[in-house]
Amino acid sequence: MLTLDNNAIKLVVCDIDGTIAYRTPSVNRFVSSNVIETIKTLRENNIYFVFNTGNSYITVDHIAEQFDAGKSKYTKYLVAVNGNCIFDFSTNTPYIQKTISKSMIAEIQNELDQFGVNLMVMNETADKIYISNEKDKEKFIEILQDEGENSIVFCKSPGDFPDAAQVTVELTNPEFKGEIEFILQKYSNDIDVSWWSEHGLDLNVKDVNKFSGLQGLIEIINDNEGENITLSNVVYFGDQNNDLSVFENHKYSIAMGNAIEEIKDHAFEITDTVQDDGFPNYIKKITNK
Repeated sequence: MLTLDNNAIKLVVCDIDGTIAYRTPSVNRFVSSNVIETIKTLRENNIYFVFNTGNSYITVDHIAEQFDAGKSKYTKYLVAVNGNCIFDFSTNTPYIQKTISKSMIAEIQNELDQFGVNLMVMNETADKIYISNEKDKEKFIEILQDEGENSIVFCKSPGDFPDAAQVTVELTNPEFKGEIEFILQKYSNDIDVSWWSEHGLDLNVKDVNKFSGLQGLIEIINDNEGENITLSNVVYFGDQNNDLSVFENHKYSIAMGNAIEEIKDHAFEITDTVQDDGFPNYIKKITNK
């Protein structure tokens, strides 16, 4: 049994990159055996485990396969696209809340082209990624593995992009961050900007974020699985700016040791770094507490 402040923890939610996965010289996303075994143990004890990521569900398959996510109701759900998609691994069904119009995407790219940025656009069903730089194709094929070749589409011009669940902007020169932020302010009625590092940001539909995705997840689990989970039964792990909406609104938010300072400032507690298995270490800490 997991407890925090005498509240039973029934749902464990984790960001992926920088929280349970990290890059090594030979592996783009390394996940330790301790992480996988911890997820399996949570499932065996009838505790839900769910990823909450800024990425599409197609980029998570190779991790989810390591613990057969779709085999159980306790691991079959995923929150993706910074809260804009709830995915069910058991049926391969995505639910997308809202989209950014292709006309707005084309306008944004035209304005940002002067800064040499690269765009990655996730389509409205979040199963394909459209890219503005053809050289990025090999990088995504490596991440997506078997799904990569059919899931990446190169767009020669801004007008080729589809309506999108999310848009990622990658900076080739972080010195232009201020200018890019200024330009994006004009779209603030329709989109939210979430920086995941000085080299890149996500454009999300207004008021859709990881916290709204967490709320939607709880509602779906309660409706579909007959549970009565509230936020007091949830512990969340994260490390970056796109986790901030959760850390600002949810008490039991645990910062990784490698998290940015703003995340640590809002954290309930701080665990070890991702490289030192901060997630499984904290789960062990609150087990039978």
